Amino acid sequence: MNKWVKGCLGCFGVFVVLIILLGGCMMFFTEKEEPHKVSDSNHTNNSKTTTFKIGDSVKFNDAIYKVISTKNVDSVPQNKANGTYYIVELKLKNISNEKLTVAYNDFEIINGEKKYSLDESATWAYNNEKNKNSNSFFMQDVNPDIASKSYIVFDLPSNIIDKNIKLRIMPTMWADKNIEIELKR
Repeated sequence: MNKWVKGCLGCFGVFVVLIILLGGCMMFFTEKEEPHKVSDSNHTNNSKTTTFKIGDSVKFNDAIYKVISTKNVDSVPQNKANGTYYIVELKLKNISNEKLTVAYNDFEIINGEKKYSLDESATWAYNNEKNKNSNSFFMQDVNPDIASKSYIVFDLPSNIIDKNIKLRIMPTMWADKNIEIELKR
Protein backbone atom coordinates (compact mmCIF):
# COMPACT_ATOMS: atom_id res chain seq x y z
CA MET A 1 0.00 0.00 0.00
CA ASN A 2 2.84 2.35 0.76
CA LYS A 3 4.32 1.74 -2.71
CA TRP A 4 0.91 2.41 -4.26
CA VAL A 5 0.63 5.82 -2.51
CA LYS A 6 4.17 6.76 -3.56
CA GLY A 7 3.38 5.73 -7.13
CA CYS A 8 0.21 7.83 -7.21
CA LEU A 9 2.00 10.85 -5.75
CA GLY A 10 4.80 10.41 -8.30
CA CYS A 11 2.29 10.31 -11.21
CA PHE A 12 0.47 13.30 -9.76
CA GLY A 13 3.80 15.20 -9.50
CA VAL A 14 4.64 14.42 -13.14
CA PHE A 15 1.14 15.58 -14.14
CA VAL A 16 1.57 18.91 -12.27
CA VAL A 17 4.99 19.49 -13.86
CA LEU A 18 3.52 18.84 -17.34
CA ILE A 19 0.68 21.32 -16.69
CA ILE A 20 3.19 23.97 -15.60
CA LEU A 21 5.38 23.38 -18.67
CA LEU A 22 2.36 23.49 -20.97
CA GLY A 23 1.19 26.78 -19.40
CA GLY A 24 4.68 28.28 -19.86
CA CYS A 25 4.73 27.25 -23.52
CA MET A 26 1.27 28.78 -24.07
CA MET A 27 2.43 32.10 -22.60
CA PHE A 28 5.56 32.05 -24.76
CA PHE A 29 3.78 31.33 -28.05
CA THR A 30 0.66 33.48 -27.53
CA GLU A 31 0.76 36.78 -29.46
CA LYS A 32 0.51 39.98 -27.48
CA GLU A 33 -1.76 42.82 -28.54
CA GLU A 34 0.16 45.55 -30.35
CA PRO A 35 -0.28 49.21 -29.41
CA HIS A 36 -2.37 51.48 -31.63
CA LYS A 37 0.47 53.97 -31.95
CA VAL A 38 3.27 53.45 -34.46
CA SER A 39 5.09 56.77 -34.15
CA ASP A 40 7.29 58.04 -31.34
CA SER A 41 5.39 61.32 -30.91
CA ASN A 42 3.60 62.28 -27.74
CA HIS A 43 -0.09 61.53 -27.63
CA THR A 44 -2.95 61.67 -25.16
CA ASN A 45 -5.18 58.74 -24.43
CA ASN A 46 -8.46 58.33 -22.64
CA SER A 47 -10.85 55.39 -22.64
CA LYS A 48 -12.54 56.17 -25.99
CA THR A 49 -10.15 58.37 -27.98
CA THR A 50 -6.41 58.57 -28.62
CA THR A 51 -5.02 61.87 -29.97
CA PHE A 52 -2.04 62.32 -32.30
CA LYS A 53 -0.43 65.10 -34.35
CA ILE A 54 0.11 65.80 -38.07
CA GLY A 55 2.90 63.56 -39.34
CA ASP A 56 2.32 60.73 -36.85
CA SER A 57 1.85 57.27 -38.33
CA VAL A 58 -0.98 55.70 -36.36
CA LYS A 59 -1.91 52.03 -36.37
CA PHE A 60 -5.63 51.72 -35.77
CA ASN A 61 -7.69 48.59 -36.39
CA ASP A 62 -6.68 47.27 -39.83
CA ALA A 63 -4.79 50.28 -41.16
CA ILE A 64 -2.00 52.77 -40.58
CA TYR A 65 -3.13 56.39 -41.00
CA LYS A 66 -0.91 59.44 -41.49
CA VAL A 67 -2.00 63.04 -42.04
CA ILE A 68 0.61 64.46 -44.39
CA SER A 69 -0.59 68.06 -44.70
CA THR A 70 -3.55 70.43 -44.53
CA LYS A 71 -4.55 73.55 -46.43
CA ASN A 72 -7.59 75.70 -47.05
CA VAL A 73 -9.00 76.97 -50.34
CA ASP A 74 -12.14 78.79 -51.47
CA SER A 75 -13.07 76.31 -54.19
CA VAL A 76 -12.28 73.00 -55.83
CA PRO A 77 -13.27 72.02 -59.39
CA GLN A 78 -17.03 72.46 -59.88
CA ASN A 79 -17.55 73.29 -56.16
CA LYS A 80 -17.49 76.55 -54.21
CA ALA A 81 -17.30 76.46 -50.43
CA ASN A 82 -20.02 77.97 -48.30
CA GLY A 83 -17.27 78.72 -45.77
CA THR A 84 -13.73 77.54 -46.49
CA TYR A 85 -12.69 74.19 -47.91
CA TYR A 86 -10.27 72.59 -45.47
CA ILE A 87 -8.27 69.87 -47.24
CA VAL A 88 -6.54 67.07 -45.35
CA GLU A 89 -3.97 64.99 -47.26
CA LEU A 90 -4.11 61.50 -45.73
CA LYS A 91 -2.11 58.33 -46.37
CA LEU A 92 -3.61 54.96 -45.50
CA LYS A 93 -1.96 51.54 -45.55
CA ASN A 94 -4.00 48.35 -45.24
CA ILE A 95 -2.21 46.05 -42.77
CA SER A 96 -4.92 43.40 -42.59
CA ASN A 97 -5.07 40.13 -44.48
CA GLU A 98 -8.15 41.15 -46.45
CA LYS A 99 -9.33 44.08 -48.55
CA LEU A 100 -10.35 47.23 -46.73
CA THR A 101 -13.07 49.62 -47.89
CA VAL A 102 -12.93 53.22 -46.65
CA ALA A 103 -16.21 55.13 -46.43
CA TYR A 104 -16.78 58.88 -46.45
CA ASN A 105 -18.37 58.76 -43.00
CA ASP A 106 -15.22 57.26 -41.44
CA PHE A 107 -13.90 60.83 -40.99
CA GLU A 108 -15.11 64.04 -39.38
CA ILE A 109 -13.67 67.29 -38.12
CA ILE A 110 -14.39 68.16 -34.51
CA ASN A 111 -14.16 71.55 -32.87
CA GLY A 112 -15.10 71.20 -29.23
CA GLU A 113 -18.54 69.59 -29.24
CA LYS A 114 -19.27 70.47 -32.89
CA LYS A 115 -18.81 67.86 -35.62
CA TYR A 116 -18.37 68.51 -39.33
CA SER A 117 -18.82 65.87 -42.04
CA LEU A 118 -16.69 65.86 -45.14
CA ASP A 119 -18.07 67.26 -48.36
CA GLU A 120 -18.43 64.20 -50.61
CA SER A 121 -18.70 66.03 -53.93
CA ALA A 122 -15.79 68.36 -53.14
CA THR A 123 -13.70 65.39 -51.92
CA TRP A 124 -14.41 63.48 -55.11
CA ALA A 125 -13.72 66.51 -57.33
CA TYR A 126 -10.46 67.41 -55.59
CA ASN A 127 -9.19 63.80 -55.69
CA ASN A 128 -10.16 63.53 -59.33
CA GLU A 129 -8.15 66.65 -60.12
CA LYS A 130 -5.09 65.73 -58.02
CA ASN A 131 -4.93 61.98 -58.60
CA LYS A 132 -6.94 61.60 -61.80
CA ASN A 133 -9.04 59.35 -59.50
CA SER A 134 -6.38 56.64 -59.61
CA ASN A 135 -5.16 56.72 -56.00
CA SER A 136 -8.19 57.85 -54.02
CA PHE A 137 -9.10 55.23 -51.44
CA PHE A 138 -12.69 56.35 -50.86
CA MET A 139 -15.26 53.67 -51.62
CA GLN A 140 -12.51 51.62 -53.26
CA ASP A 141 -11.05 48.33 -52.08
CA VAL A 142 -7.53 48.71 -50.70
CA ASN A 143 -5.82 45.33 -50.80
CA PRO A 144 -3.51 44.04 -48.03
CA ASP A 145 -0.09 45.72 -47.79
CA ILE A 146 -1.15 48.50 -50.20
CA ALA A 147 -0.66 52.16 -49.26
CA SER A 148 -2.84 54.83 -50.83
CA LYS A 149 -3.03 58.61 -50.54
CA SER A 150 -6.20 60.64 -50.73
CA TYR A 151 -7.55 64.09 -49.92
CA ILE A 152 -10.46 64.71 -47.56
CA VAL A 153 -12.32 67.99 -48.11
CA PHE A 154 -14.45 69.65 -45.43
CA ASP A 155 -16.57 72.79 -45.86
CA LEU A 156 -15.89 74.63 -42.57
CA PRO A 157 -16.73 78.04 -41.18
CA SER A 158 -13.72 80.28 -41.82
CA ASN A 159 -13.48 81.31 -38.15
CA ILE A 160 -12.58 77.80 -36.90
CA ILE A 161 -9.72 77.03 -39.30
CA ASP A 162 -7.01 78.20 -36.89
CA LYS A 163 -8.77 76.89 -33.79
CA ASN A 164 -8.05 73.60 -32.06
CA ILE A 165 -9.72 71.40 -34.68
CA LYS A 166 -9.11 67.66 -34.96
CA LEU A 167 -9.67 64.98 -37.55
CA ARG A 168 -11.58 62.08 -35.98
CA ILE A 169 -11.18 58.68 -37.61
CA MET A 170 -13.85 56.12 -36.78
CA PRO A 171 -13.61 53.23 -39.25
CA THR A 172 -16.82 51.56 -38.13
CA MET A 173 -19.88 52.79 -36.37
CA TRP A 174 -19.49 49.91 -33.92
CA ALA A 175 -15.94 50.81 -32.88
CA ASP A 176 -15.52 51.43 -29.18
CA LYS A 177 -12.47 53.62 -29.82
CA ASN A 178 -11.66 56.51 -32.16
CA ILE A 179 -8.47 58.31 -32.96
CA GLU A 180 -8.12 62.05 -33.30
CA ILE A 181 -5.36 63.91 -35.06
CA GLU A 182 -4.76 67.51 -34.02
CA LEU A 183 -4.67 69.67 -37.13
CA LYS A 184 -2.67 72.58 -35.75
CA ARG A 185 -0.30 73.96 -38.38
